[in-house]
Amino acid sequence: MKANLVTDSNKNTPIRKTRYERQSKDDELEPSKHLIAKIERERDYFHTCIYSQY
Repeated sequence: MKANLVTDSNKNTPIRKTRYERQSKDDELEPSKHLIAKIERERDYFHTCIYSQY
């Protein structure tokens, strides 16, 4: 598993991101995940309607 590393601006040593920083990044992406899931459900429903007519 790859570690989440960020370079400190004062030193060139990588520092590990805290759990809070990773969690806040995930929270920013959460609305996008819901939107993608909604679009996929609508797409699947659309294809089901089209292919059920044949």
